[in-house]
Amino acid sequence: MQPSALRALEFDRIVEAVTGLALTPMGAETLAQLAPVTERARVEALLAETTETTTYLAANLLFPFRASADLPQTLDALAVEGRALDALRLLALATFLDSVDETRSAIRRAAGSYPRLEAASGGAASFKTETADARGKIDPSGDLVDHASPALEIIREKMRK
Repeated sequence: MQPSALRALEFDRIVEAVTGLALTPMGAETLAQLAPVTERARVEALLAETTETTTYLAANLLFPFRASADLPQTLDALAVEGRALDALRLLALATFLDSVDETRSAIRRAAGSYPRLEAASGGAASFKTETADARGKIDPSGDLVDHASPALEIIREKMRK
């Protein structure tokens, strides 16, 4: 597509507006890279996805999907073998993982048929047990609770005495 046509259509403003709707930093990054599509089959597929998503949102408000602004850095830290996440990042990751699970469940529970959304979300694994375990061992301020491990509980009990 000609650059002059993109300017006339204000494509950059469209991309900026759509990017502002992103629910995660990675989504915003992906949306910021949008480019015009000219292949008929791809345009039809994208329009079908958009139509299905807007139909879902009209009936169900928003996705319960949420992520912290530093989620990309947290995911990068996970890629380093043997590197532990600090407690607050671990809680933020747990929130994100729970929101993925909640979003997948909300799509499945929704009245109506949303095959494209189900296909996009259906393969996501659930980490409910792991996130509940992390939340049970870390308080909201990021401190480990006494019962996070038997050894920690013994150490803290000795320190209190």
